[in-house]
Amino acid sequence: MPLSVVVGLVSAMAGTGLAEAKVLDGQDETVSTPVAEDYHLINGSNLEVTAGGSTLMIIAESGSTVTVNGGQVTASGAQTGISMREGTQASLDGATVTAGASGYGVGAVNASTIVAKGSTISGGSGAALSHGSVLELIGGTLTGTRQMGAYLNGSTLVASGGTVISGKTNGLNVTQDLAADGGGGSQVRLDGSMVMSETASAILVRAAADGTTGTATIEVNNGSQLIGGNGTILEVTGGMTADFAADNSQLSGDVVVDDISSANLVLRNNASLRGNLVNVQSLALQSGGRWTLTQDAQVGDLSLDDGTVDFTDRDTTPGFKTLTLDSLEGSGVFVMGIDLASGTGDLLKITGTAEGNHQLSIASTGVDPVEGQAPHRIVETGGGDATFGLLHDIDFGTFLYTLEKGDGEDNWYLKQKPGNVLTPSARAVLGMFSAAPTVWYGELSSLRSRMGELRLGQGQGLWMRGYGNRYNLSASSAVAYQQDQNGLSFGADGALPGYDGRWLLGVMGGYSESDLDYSLGSSGKIKSYYAGAYSTWMADSGYYIDAVLKYNRFRNRNDVVMSDGRKTKGEYHNDGLGASVEVGRHIKLDDGWYVEPFTQLSTLRVDGDSYTLDNGLRAESNGANSLLGKVGAQVGRNLALDSGALLQPYLKVAAAHEFINDNRVKVNDNRFTNDLSGTRGEVAVGVVAQVSDVLQLHGEFQYSNGEHIEQPYGVNLGLRYNF
Repeated sequence: MPLSVVVGLVSAMAGTGLAEAKVLDGQDETVSTPVAEDYHLINGSNLEVTAGGSTLMIIAESGSTVTVNGGQVTASGAQTGISMREGTQASLDGATVTAGASGYGVGAVNASTIVAKGSTISGGSGAALSHGSVLELIGGTLTGTRQMGAYLNGSTLVASGGTVISGKTNGLNVTQDLAADGGGGSQVRLDGSMVMSETASAILVRAAADGTTGTATIEVNNGSQLIGGNGTILEVTGGMTADFAADNSQLSGDVVVDDISSANLVLRNNASLRGNLVNVQSLALQSGGRWTLTQDAQVGDLSLDDGTVDFTDRDTTPGFKTLTLDSLEGSGVFVMGIDLASGTGDLLKITGTAEGNHQLSIASTGVDPVEGQAPHRIVETGGGDATFGLLHDIDFGTFLYTLEKGDGEDNWYLKQKPGNVLTPSARAVLGMFSAAPTVWYGELSSLRSRMGELRLGQGQGLWMRGYGNRYNLSASSAVAYQQDQNGLSFGADGALPGYDGRWLLGVMGGYSESDLDYSLGSSGKIKSYYAGAYSTWMADSGYYIDAVLKYNRFRNRNDVVMSDGRKTKGEYHNDGLGASVEVGRHIKLDDGWYVEPFTQLSTLRVDGDSYTLDNGLRAESNGANSLLGKVGAQVGRNLALDSGALLQPYLKVAAAHEFINDNRVKVNDNRFTNDLSGTRGEVAVGVVAQVSDVLQLHGEFQYSNGEHIEQPYGVNLGLRYNF
């Protein structure tokens, strides 16, 4: 806009009745009541409008000052509410300045300054600043009801303290000052403030009316916001350059630069921008700065210093994106998405030189790639020394993937890790499918740990036991996990007459809860409800037979933390039926000692089932079956106490062997053997206390170790009441 036009515009804002205005010539005046007059200040005059006071239009020239503390200034038509010229200054505090539909709320020209605190300024356009003038807004509002919020011609606007600047068209219309007038770019500094447009770009940077171009500097700091009515927060046209920096502010919208202009963007101190960049010359992401693409984009030079580029916003434009760069340098993170099942994904493409060290963060999935699919290219470069790595492992269905540079290439590919390394999701489903036998055996226990020493009491009875077990397991699929079980069993039995020795027939029930720890935050839970029947025969000769039949209802749930930190889950329910027969002989020795050799055979059938984690991983089992044989012996001693009670401490050792080795699990389309077959040793110490004729207490501590399974501890506490 030519200088003559600007001066003419400011004069027009004064209105045609300027000659009729009240002129202050080297004078001071205070307005504390409503005055229906225009004011024209010259030669160092001072006008103050206090609370309760109001005037019409005010013009200040030649060293004059305007102060409005709580007062009002109202102009009409094309007039400007307050016009400051030739280095004059205005101070507004709690003021209300209103112009007509064709006027400006405030105007400043030729190095004039307006400072407004907590004030309301409005007009057809909110403000006009030209030739090195300054408008500082501290809180309050600046509103353009028909055009822009503020027009800057080689001037500076500073807004802080929650200021809101809004315009019907642009929030800010920023131009270059004319070269004939000394030139100069405009500056905008926002601190905790907002600039918004109702219909167009939040900030428009354009050349002067005669085509003069230059650079506009824009700073958006500390939670400031830019809102474009057309979705654009910054538009640069006419050959202008915009140096734009966002500091600790979260922005959403596009930056659009025409073909003859340029923009240099900096996002720092956790500033973020979600939007499309069109013809941006350079982008720097520093100290947590983040850019989220909304569609395919092309940027000239990208520099990262602890910055992040995020491809994974699918809300605006579904599907994967390609980012094309002229060059890349520094160190940062690219958050990307891949669908290896379809062979598609986001792509980072550098046509020129790539330098620096960069990490890729790629979302995990439970879906396997297509079998035989070639490695997926995710980064292309035109050369340079850049290195790319993974911020974390990547889960693609069953196996982990890694990033590798192509042989003799400058491109980078996703490939399966050597050695068929399982993903956390696959480890969890395999572990869960193998856990049912240890749950079942932890609930079952032995005759003595279930009901105490029946030879010390008589008759029928009621019993209850609480137990806790820890297992460290590694099924043959090499899935290791820890299982902690806690539960409660109870039962009742009665004696059957007419047989040698004692024969008891009883029923039992209970509940246990097992927590599975797969490490790295992934876990599982098995809730088991069970009921059963048992029969125990103890001959006078010392022989005994103990048989148990038990039904279980398992409720299984996995909660998995994938390698990228996201969570997935899945659950299923199934049934189990098992039986156990233990045969042994109680042999009395001298001085209250005894030895009791025994053998036990147990079998379990757990239904196969299938389910799908919500990340898409499919799991299917043919069952978790068990056939466990055990031989061992127990040695102990009966000790009579002076109180009449009887103690029986004992030590038990045994060898156990799991025969089943064909439990099968399918994860997606990959098959695994998933069992606990092998031999292990067991040892237990315990004590039975016959407190009275009817009450018995007992406790046992167990340890076992062997192939695929270790039991660091098992604790059993119980009581039996005979009647």
